[in-house]
Amino acid sequence: MVRGNVKWFNQTKGFGFIEITSGDFTGKDVFVHAADVEGNPLRDDDEVEFDIDEDDRTAGKKRASRVTGGTGSHEDRDRGKGRSDDRYGGKGDGKGKGSQMSKPGDWDCNRCGIMNFASRDRCFKCGADKPYGGRGRGDSRGRGRAPPRRDSRRRSRSRGRY
Repeated sequence: MVRGNVKWFNQTKGFGFIEITSGDFTGKDVFVHAADVEGNPLRDDDEVEFDIDEDDRTAGKKRASRVTGGTGSHEDRDRGKGRSDDRYGGKGDGKGKGSQMSKPGDWDCNRCGIMNFASRDRCFKCGADKPYGGRGRGDSRGRGRAPPRRDSRRRSRSRGRY
């Protein structure tokens, strides 16, 4: 068994990294997945013991397995939305919107609340129809965009002038 400190662990996403403090790989970071944690869930700065295995998804990378020593509780997963130190912004509300700004014509799904681009007639997550019959503002074809502009300076080639 190798010892290490949890650098960070996101219970909502189910993964994190451990800095190895003993053994051949001292000072290196190793990936840990929630499925490899035995006992209590991990929290940032926990001192843990674990085995190091080859990561079957990524050739040449190491992965922590049979991790013990977590001090978290299973209720913590439902309380917070991500990291306690807010390293990645933490502005999301858990609905997949992130920090994306909506633009004119974008719409929120009435069923699931996800923001959709104006060009969509159905919600990309749940498939619900766009409010107001699925047509946006714009051209008469209902595609949600303005008709192509015509260059008023352009003249017919038969006249010989541009």
